[in-house]
Amino acid sequence: MKLLEHARNKSFWLLDFLKGSPIRKHLIDITYVNENYNSTKSLELRKQALENLLDHTSYTVPFYHKYKGITQLDQFPVINKLQIKEDYNAFTSTDPKLKRKHKVATSGSTGIPFKLYQDHQKRYRNIADTIYFARKADVSLGMKVFFLRVWTRINKKNPLTAWMQNVKMQDIANFNDREITKFLNVLAKNKFKKGIWAYASSLDNIATYLDKGAYTIPKVNIASMVACSEYLNDKTKSIIETHLKTPVISRYSNAENGIFAQQKFYSNTNFDINWASYYFEILKFDEDTPASPGELGRVVITDLFNYYIPIIRYDIGDVGSIILDEENKPVFAHIEGRKQDLIYNTQGELLSSYIVSKVINHFNQITQYQFVQEGEKDYLLNININDPFNNEEELIQSVKNYVGEDGKVKVAYVEEVPLLASGKRQRVVNNYTKKESVEIENV
Repeated sequence: MKLLEHARNKSFWLLDFLKGSPIRKHLIDITYVNENYNSTKSLELRKQALENLLDHTSYTVPFYHKYKGITQLDQFPVINKLQIKEDYNAFTSTDPKLKRKHKVATSGSTGIPFKLYQDHQKRYRNIADTIYFARKADVSLGMKVFFLRVWTRINKKNPLTAWMQNVKMQDIANFNDREITKFLNVLAKNKFKKGIWAYASSLDNIATYLDKGAYTIPKVNIASMVACSEYLNDKTKSIIETHLKTPVISRYSNAENGIFAQQKFYSNTNFDINWASYYFEILKFDEDTPASPGELGRVVITDLFNYYIPIIRYDIGDVGSIILDEENKPVFAHIEGRKQDLIYNTQGELLSSYIVSKVINHFNQITQYQFVQEGEKDYLLNININDPFNNEEELIQSVKNYVGEDGKVKVAYVEEVPLLASGKRQRVVNNYTKKESVEIENV
């Protein structure tokens, strides 16, 4: 097994060498820029990448022709996926050198189905980003990786590709106790160090199972578990780290662009940002101006390396905040998920989605939940429980402590909070639309 891992690693880099080492060159750049953020060279590399992108875009992309000669990013408009989707041609470069393209797409399970095209250099950049952030999670190229998600005929890897990448596709469409037992037994039998990439909802299932104490945990030798695509609950993280003796970290990424940020080992908050491949802005909710440091706002990205369909000041629909860490480097302090999945209190103020997990984590009997805002002051909490639950009034009061004493909170008991088609589980749903702009209240 170790020989095969070694062979995969060497074969990958040999093929890259025969192509002129594009991935290795990107990896060297990504490593230097991200790990020397405040150096003069890192600053110059990021500045040059942005200027090159803006120059290329303004001259070859129809939508941006009016911005020729402009070098200040904040002079470009903020856009969203709906604008691109409505007129791909307007956002596509006419540069004849960019004939080769790679399609990337999102399922639209929690938003608008969307596809983008990337040129070959962007494709290489994404592969290098993946290698870099895998290394930060103690997963080396060629190592066995178990990928937990819903696998369909659309996204399923063919057997040869999966073997070459050393990826085990673990389907979570019906990830019950029996399937989790089988999965943990497979991990135990594989004695070599391995990585796990997983939708956070599948880790919730594993944590709930482990917390029952019904399974004797053998040594599973996991390098790390990387949660992606959904919010990672602190309680889930703590339970798995305690039982499986492995770090659980959260990765922030999307399908159409790539990896944005990733937590350090055993960190519950800050995310190291991929400044080498993207430029990030946090803008206010009601205007295209910067939020204050630490203030929650809209996450807006500029992809520095996709020249086929340049992504400039792209509002990805998420909410987050950026602060400076102890090394004076900007990091994400919060990633909240989509603004439309946040909730309002009874005074019309937006609340952080973290309040829901904060409340739920105090009630150990709750194994799954979904919080729904039905109206201006109407809230529904769907919960799944394994043991008798006599704390409904306390639960309701805990919710009211955040949304307001005049809130009407109902609790419904369900057998299962269903997964979306993508395998994600939507924990917060807002069926109430508020017209006027408001500021978000930090928690």
